Amino acid sequence: MAQNPKSIPFFITQNRVFLSLLIIVLFFGFSFTKISIHSSGFEELQTTSFDVGAIPIAEITIPIDVVFAGYNEDYIDLTMMNNGLRTSVYYLGVDYIWNEDNQVYDSLLDLDITLEFNFHFTTDNYETELDSFIDSHSWNSNTSALNATQLNLQESTGERQSIFYEQEGRAIDGEAVEQYLESNRGFISADPSYSIYFLNQSRFDTTDHSFEHWFEIDEVDPDSNATTDWWRLEWDNDLNPDVEFPYPCWGYQNRIFFADPYCHQWYTKWTDIWWNPDIVEGEFDYINVDLDTYLAGDTPGTPDFITHLNTYLIDYLNDIVSDVGGRGDGLLYNQRDVSSQVLFINDEAAHGYSEEDLQWIYHEEIMEDAFEYVVPQEVANITFDDTWVELSEITDLEQIVDDSKLGVAELGSYPWYRADWTYLDGVSIFYGFEAIRDSYFNTSKGDTTFTSWILLLQNVSMVAWAYGEYREFTGLGGSGNVVCYKDLNRYYATDGTTPRSGVTTLLVHELGHVLGFAHAEITNDAVEGTGGFMRDVMSYYSEGTAYFSVFLKDSLYRTSSQVVYNRNKPAIDGYRENPLHNITILAQIDQTITEGVTALQSMNYLEAFLAFRQLYELTANLEEITPTVTSPTGINLSVIVLLLPIGTFFIIQKNRRNRRQ
Repeated sequence: MAQNPKSIPFFITQNRVFLSLLIIVLFFGFSFTKISIHSSGFEELQTTSFDVGAIPIAEITIPIDVVFAGYNEDYIDLTMMNNGLRTSVYYLGVDYIWNEDNQVYDSLLDLDITLEFNFHFTTDNYETELDSFIDSHSWNSNTSALNATQLNLQESTGERQSIFYEQEGRAIDGEAVEQYLESNRGFISADPSYSIYFLNQSRFDTTDHSFEHWFEIDEVDPDSNATTDWWRLEWDNDLNPDVEFPYPCWGYQNRIFFADPYCHQWYTKWTDIWWNPDIVEGEFDYINVDLDTYLAGDTPGTPDFITHLNTYLIDYLNDIVSDVGGRGDGLLYNQRDVSSQVLFINDEAAHGYSEEDLQWIYHEEIMEDAFEYVVPQEVANITFDDTWVELSEITDLEQIVDDSKLGVAELGSYPWYRADWTYLDGVSIFYGFEAIRDSYFNTSKGDTTFTSWILLLQNVSMVAWAYGEYREFTGLGGSGNVVCYKDLNRYYATDGTTPRSGVTTLLVHELGHVLGFAHAEITNDAVEGTGGFMRDVMSYYSEGTAYFSVFLKDSLYRTSSQVVYNRNKPAIDGYRENPLHNITILAQIDQTITEGVTALQSMNYLEAFLAFRQLYELTANLEEITPTVTSPTGINLSVIVLLLPIGTFFIIQKNRRNRRQ
């Protein structure tokens, strides 16, 4: 009986050779498959090493409006400005992972920031109104000035000195000026930007500098409510009472940073001597002398005057923009539930202060407020817990502290060594505590845990190697862990009972490092420091705030947005290349990316981060929605599927020819 050429048995028997080959391909294609998962999970990235040439670069442009108020426009050389200003800041490894094999960190992403400057000059009418406002928000007062000779002596010998003296002049309400500039911009711009104002209130000063001017900011410790009138560590002693903090520039939470280079200040002069005594003479004149001193002897309008004026302002501005718009610090991924846990380790047996006596040193509500600004609820829920223990009752903690004590033999020529004082190796304690933190903290609480250890010891300093020698510090923070070592004497006034300075600000500062923040003066404390005048808990100078500035908050979300996108990009690219991708899902991903890019371009950095963070959810199950199957021979499932209709076409054509015959 003749077979029907259209029947399935006939189809198979006539073409068994071709189909046998196709079945073999299909069999091996399905039996020895591997799913190509385009995942950006951290676990996968931990096993991946990137060479320098393979590191992606995120690029972003930061607009900066520079406004001159009180300056002769003829004296500002914009060509010289444009040629001298730093227009690019490059950060290596804003995202990285630990390479266990090579024992190094591998960079996953670099960040290239372009600074785009626009210059403006205010009108005479604007300057008159600004002067009038400042007149009504200023007063005659005294502040502190630095005795550089005494500080140099203290730095070189270790002998504590009286390093401050009184300076008479005009104190200007810095917070009021910031609010005024926020409401009265003095220039027109429809686009968002950072605004940097150069003010000139030298009208208050005398030529002999016996009467100067400065901006004054209230410095109050948030735990004790006491006015901050002390300065840091080695020089925090009875020889330097009633220290005042004059500001030449300031910025907080309005994307405005104003500077008056004619102002009196002492902080950057101190950094020049204390952090880097070997600095090249004249290399950083703008941090050592005010502008009128720098221009002394130059006749206004002459070439020398114009060159010197612009050189000074360029250096000053380059320093500011590094800390304001050129930041690339701070890092968040996909954390939604963060647990901050604090362990207070008291040594009541040695110093007599009980837990009840010391309750005032820490305020959880201030911690909550500080972090609600920089990490609001829509980003992550942060909870705070604290526990108290007695050092003498905890053997392993006591052993770590004892093993970290340094004597004269270890400290060598440490100039501030005192035989009646205890010195602890801060780095040793940091890693010692970190190794046992699972025993004292619930590290499984939340998807991220910050652990903080507060040592409450008396007549003790933490030392660490920094700037080429041992230095005293009050805390260390990083890798999700913080240790604070502030000597108990510094919590109280000299009577030992009046609260003076708590630990909340210090703890917020160290947890800021855990978030990835550098100091407010991001470039280097040793050589540049105008960013230190930023009203920010990460500043070395601003002693009276537990809060973060908008400049660091912006940096956190600007940088994290780029990192989060880059982490998810491999999954997105792989899915886009998959011929079986779902058009609707891909459109949703592209819409999310567009929203993030738009937010970045309009400086809505928090919104950009929230948009890009959605990519974690959108890419989490892409391989399950549309798997890509590959055989060991490299034949993709989609290719195999395409072979079926092609093979069928040739078979049908062959059958038709057979029928004609």
